[in-house]
Amino acid sequence: MPSDPSVSVIIPVFRGELTLPRLLMSIRAQRPPCDELLVLETDPTTAVEELSRSAGARHICVDAGSFDHAGTRSMAARRAVSDVLVFLTQDVILRDESTLTHLVKSLWIDDEIGAAYGRQVPDENADPVAAVKRIFNYPDHSHTKRAADRDRLGLRTPFISNAFAAYRRRALEEIGYFGSSGLICEDVRAGAALLDAGWSIHYEADAVVHHTHHFTIGHEFGRYFDIGVAHDRQRWILDRFGGSVREGFRYLGMGVRHLRNTGHVHSVPGFVLRSALGRVAYFVGRRHRRLPRTLCRRLSSFPTWWDRPDST
Repeated sequence: MPSDPSVSVIIPVFRGELTLPRLLMSIRAQRPPCDELLVLETDPTTAVEELSRSAGARHICVDAGSFDHAGTRSMAARRAVSDVLVFLTQDVILRDESTLTHLVKSLWIDDEIGAAYGRQVPDENADPVAAVKRIFNYPDHSHTKRAADRDRLGLRTPFISNAFAAYRRRALEEIGYFGSSGLICEDVRAGAALLDAGWSIHYEADAVVHHTHHFTIGHEFGRYFDIGVAHDRQRWILDRFGGSVREGFRYLGMGVRHLRNTGHVHSVPGFVLRSALGRVAYFVGRRHRRLPRTLCRRLSSFPTWWDRPDST
């Protein structure tokens, strides 16, 4: 590990007046502090700009019509100046003052690690069903994934979450960052490209953030629809690492067992229903090319993306 790698923290923000203050407070508490903080705001507001500048961040305005999860993060990565690029979403909170240090240090467990992501735990207000996904994707033990693990792990092999992830700049540059355009899943696309390029991905369970989505059923349907679209447009990832059916059944089985074992049997029907709707949304998304663009716009959780020329 370099004696003192520089660290840039990058946060895309949209209507973040309520969630951003707690995140920025947790970033200011980090020891040692990061070297650079970038806040990328879509649909800018005076409140977020003032919050950003008071935290010592570079506040970058992003036009709502040009934002997308891949291209905007790629733009920010190119503007950042550090050896390590850490991506966060506006609704996470770093658990303690060593959270960033744990994640950044894990990049140098061995020379082949190009990216690392941390553990996401449910916040104290999370309902049992919302908490299941965090428990499924973020276990309490660290591990490193390599391309050779694809037969054992399938689509979990390239999994990484830009809600809380760190990349070696050199590795991210090598794969062209996150690409120039992408509706969603830009992090998994980067993970797959890193593995193909010979890098490894590390999951660091000691680097912890609080993060829970409080989605309505409609919003959750839209996100799974978008994941299906992304998988259809990045079919090479499924060709390399396998489809999502096996993971879907694993998630359903684990979730039912967890809810039963934690005394939330009453939540099982709702969990099964939401999981089923998610699968339907995903398979509709995989077949989005057969649908009118106006319908795709209505089904998506990111409707403005469908107005872009590169969404065709």
